[in-house]
Amino acid sequence: MFLRWEMKKIPVLIILLSLLIPNIAFGKTLYWRSLFSKAGFVSSPNYFNPVKGIEIDPNNSNVVYLATWGNGVLKSIDGGKHFDPINNGLTELNTYVVKVDGNNPKIVYAGTATGVFVSYDGGASFNLLQDLRLSVTSVEFGVGILYAGILNDGINAGLYKFKDNKWIEVGLSDKDVLSIARLNTSTLLLGTSDGLYSFDEKSSTFKFLGFQNLTVNSIAVSKKKIVIGTSDGVFASDIDPIYFVSLNNINVLLSSGNFLSVAIYKDNPYKVIVGNDKGSLFRFDLNMGSFERLQVRANCIYSLYVKSDDTIFVGTENAFLWSDNNGQSFKGFALTITGGEMQIDPQNLNIIYVGSDNGLYKSVDGGVNFINLGFVGNRVFSVAINPNDDRELFVGTYLGLYHSIDYGESFVELKQFSGYSVTFVAIVPQTQIIFAGSEIGVFVSQDHGITWTKSLSIKEGDFILYIAIDPTNSNIVYVASFIDGLYKTYDGGKTWQYLGHDDFVISSISIYKGNPNVIYISTLGSIYKSSDGGKTLTKIFNISGGSSGWYVFKDVLVSSYNPNLVFAVGDFIVYGTNRVTGLPEIAYDEPILFRTIDSGEHWEKLDLPNTIESNNAIYYDEKTNTALLLTGIGILHYDFTHMKYYFYSEGFSEEYIRVVRTFDDALFVGTNSGNIGKSFDGGKTFEFHAKFDVPVLSLFQSKTNPNFIYAGTSMGLLVSTDFGSSWKRYFSGMVYAITGFNLNGKDIIFLGTDSGIFEINGYLDTGKLIYDGVSTALYYYDGKLYAGTDRGLLVSNDFENFELLKDIGSTINTIAIFDGSLFVGTNDGLYVIDRDSVNSILKDSVIFDMVYQNGTIYLATDSGVLILNKDLSYTSINNGLTSYYATSITVSKNGDIFLGTDGGGLFKLESRSTVKVSASLGGKVEPSGEFEMSPTEEKEFIITPNSGFRLKDVLINGNSYLTNAKDLGNGTYTLKLSGIYDDSTLQVNFEPITFVIKTYAHLGGSITPGETLSVSFGSSQTFTITPDSGYKIKDVLVDGKSVGAVSTYTFNNITSDHTIEAFFEKKTTTIALQIGSSSFTVDGDIRTLDSPPVIKNGRTLLPIRAIIEALGGTVSWDATTRKVTISLGNNTIELWIGRSIAKVNGTDTPIDSTNPKVVPEIINGRTMIPLRFVAESLGADVQWDGTTKTITITYGG
Repeated sequence: MFLRWEMKKIPVLIILLSLLIPNIAFGKTLYWRSLFSKAGFVSSPNYFNPVKGIEIDPNNSNVVYLATWGNGVLKSIDGGKHFDPINNGLTELNTYVVKVDGNNPKIVYAGTATGVFVSYDGGASFNLLQDLRLSVTSVEFGVGILYAGILNDGINAGLYKFKDNKWIEVGLSDKDVLSIARLNTSTLLLGTSDGLYSFDEKSSTFKFLGFQNLTVNSIAVSKKKIVIGTSDGVFASDIDPIYFVSLNNINVLLSSGNFLSVAIYKDNPYKVIVGNDKGSLFRFDLNMGSFERLQVRANCIYSLYVKSDDTIFVGTENAFLWSDNNGQSFKGFALTITGGEMQIDPQNLNIIYVGSDNGLYKSVDGGVNFINLGFVGNRVFSVAINPNDDRELFVGTYLGLYHSIDYGESFVELKQFSGYSVTFVAIVPQTQIIFAGSEIGVFVSQDHGITWTKSLSIKEGDFILYIAIDPTNSNIVYVASFIDGLYKTYDGGKTWQYLGHDDFVISSISIYKGNPNVIYISTLGSIYKSSDGGKTLTKIFNISGGSSGWYVFKDVLVSSYNPNLVFAVGDFIVYGTNRVTGLPEIAYDEPILFRTIDSGEHWEKLDLPNTIESNNAIYYDEKTNTALLLTGIGILHYDFTHMKYYFYSEGFSEEYIRVVRTFDDALFVGTNSGNIGKSFDGGKTFEFHAKFDVPVLSLFQSKTNPNFIYAGTSMGLLVSTDFGSSWKRYFSGMVYAITGFNLNGKDIIFLGTDSGIFEINGYLDTGKLIYDGVSTALYYYDGKLYAGTDRGLLVSNDFENFELLKDIGSTINTIAIFDGSLFVGTNDGLYVIDRDSVNSILKDSVIFDMVYQNGTIYLATDSGVLILNKDLSYTSINNGLTSYYATSITVSKNGDIFLGTDGGGLFKLESRSTVKVSASLGGKVEPSGEFEMSPTEEKEFIITPNSGFRLKDVLINGNSYLTNAKDLGNGTYTLKLSGIYDDSTLQVNFEPITFVIKTYAHLGGSITPGETLSVSFGSSQTFTITPDSGYKIKDVLVDGKSVGAVSTYTFNNITSDHTIEAFFEKKTTTIALQIGSSSFTVDGDIRTLDSPPVIKNGRTLLPIRAIIEALGGTVSWDATTRKVTISLGNNTIELWIGRSIAKVNGTDTPIDSTNPKVVPEIINGRTMIPLRFVAESLGADVQWDGTTKTITITYGG
């Protein structure tokens, strides 16, 4: 009978060959991308789980280690106030003991259910100390030796030692060793399942000390006394001689009872503290004979430790407690009873916040996808959304209170609560007052968390479990605390009334809106109702859990409009006894959802998938009559109108997969735990509906109606008529395989089971046994039914008679026909059967499943996936697999290949393309070089231009994606690259940053270089300003601001655009002459004439050349015509000796119209010209001072 897969491996030679053979046929690297995504919102509600062991660093008493059952090793560096898991490398989380090496406290040993682990770095990482693979309950040091007490139900148990890098069995192998204590330098005391023994290290001999038929759970040794806790009382003895007496002479309570832990005070060798499995804690002084019972909230005490300062540490079934006041009270932190926190945005029901053991999660699509907003490694207890402004959040955590005003994108720690656990936060909608419950009381803020006032003080060791605000009167608030029970305020927290109920551990409170005196309360064991505002409580949930069962209610919710409609969620737990340890443990844990429509007189247990692990909180939508349930693996959607439910997961949330199949456009996955998930987006998200907690072994789609899906399980046949949204069971027994065909529009279905092959019709109303025996694989093809059976490979042509096709002694897992050949996968390899031959290959491999795609056969084996070529050679493709135990493989309509593994989850086969990344001069892109990427992979690149350069373009395979580069605002860019299906290039180009300098020269001059000039970043540029003749520079503006009448200007270290603008004005020249003087001045400069000015005929005559040239003009002489030509600016004057008529710009003009005697003359060999006529004809102003006989000429250009 096929009960489980045999574990076999391909020989090392095959793996080595596969490493040498590249996947040439595929062109690119093939890679299995994991679709496994464990949401892990909520772990066990018992954060510490049972604390089996407590250890203190001998060199630093603030360093505390806890050995927990289920959560591994926890470490505190603040004396036990806060703990963090240190399980890196610790593959076994069920731990019994932690032991610190006294010579080197960095060395830490952990005794677990599968051996001893050691850390050499104070718990940062652990490694298995060789391969002991047994339950190690206790550890003790010897000289160069490590001793380990082994619990294994009295088989290969006893005492072991680790020496010379190997474990050696010492003795007492037929007895479980539960505790070890050092008596002296050469003697150990051993507590066993059958009494107390001593072990002499020198002689390696054991001695029985008594207590036969009793289990010795714990041993404590002081300088004066030995104390042992047994399954039937506590006993003490002097050190020498060892003679034990019962402590019943102190109190009869100690003469019986299962005492799991004992500890002796460091400063008093007679002072002892003991704890039992009923949660009782006792302390007595063996010298004084005194005895007392210490009050501690516990159901079972597993471990005790007394520090040198008399601080008492207590490890319970779900908490770590301590007392620093001599045992008068204990404080600590077990956890709220609720397994997790869920809050729905009141303004957008698709936005969900979930507080978990590993931070705060947020979904914006109704719980399909979640992102972690932070607080990784920190437990989030409570989330409060401001109902008036959903941007504002308050988050209470294990280590403080945090505030966000941007939907949780960023948080600010509220320092008043730093280091304290804030377990509940609530906001009053009407007043915006915030209540924060913590381990140090209740606090109130009226300014959005800026300042806080303590409103309610609580006892040491207590903490707040729940806060509920009256929906009609914001001044009425209920507070539930762990120790004291229920409080109520009528004035918004100014004063509080104690209502009692300290015998309940309250997990939630729900107030009916129509009558706020009606409240419902959930507790660890039941549901209660109050009709008088919490003064009295009436138990309304009376369904018995049996002698070992316990209803743990985590949330209760009453309808806002119907006081009779109440929902309650939680878990139903059944306790059993561990067969090895004899200690109580959870044997059964079922998530529960109850509903009452008559205020609790009758409760209806609603159907839930028992594969969701836990049920922690509920949100009810009155309008749609639907609910959201916070489970351990996601959000469950429940439709009460149609009584259907489903939940989504991002990726596939289970690791142990038995079967994967693609039907139409959907991917179906069946797991070892009974989940059947379906995905319509290629495995990105999954929808779950199945509820059967048994392995799903096979899946098959109807050939007639595609909405019919058949699932074979270990308890029978499941059938869905709505494409996997709901399932019903129609057939009992182990259904390994399903196949079928369409016959005249009706399904004919064949089932391969542990009791034969059955043929049933599509209506599921008739069926018959057609083969009597075990059938583990079926395949229908071309009118024939092939069957893998306990007799080998059979074939039937009429579905009634079978003939042996091949005698195969091994279990047959899969059958298929590819290219006309029959392929049979077995536990002993693969058979390839043609008409004339049978080939057997991979004889040392288990072949679980196979598919055919594009001429290639893919085999799912116990050593990964193999590609089978036409010549029956093979190549492994295991890149990316975290588990090589490949149980099932399928191919979709579009050619995608999916793989299910046992332990690694779900994978999708993708090709990995090479991406070459480079950058031009002027900057860099990081990372750069060559990378392999799959189509679904996303890689982020940082683009940084050098100084003086800017990003010009981003080219992917030559196409511009510049707009996809996100500017970070600090000179850098980010580019996210994904969707790469082929070899690609990413080229980032940079260019120099250039700026423009525009020049503007007004009338009268120029700027060089001129017009618009392009200049580089950081360069310099000089400009020259030149006036035209007769002009001068009036002003120069740079970027609109004056820099003066400069003739040059330089821009240095240019980092922006600029302008330069020049203004000019006509130049004014003043010439002063005096009659009879050969000297004259030009703008104050003294110059000399060839001959002094003279007055003749009432006009001044002078040699004109020096004057004209001083004004910037020219003078020429024509001796033939005796003509003088004067040019200045745009004017030309022609004068002839002795003539009274001149030409001015070609026009005859009298030199002096009133006196024709005024003509040019030659006097003393010098040509003398009438000054006023020439000057005024050229546009100059002439002034005469008769007193000084001075002539002043002013020329403006």
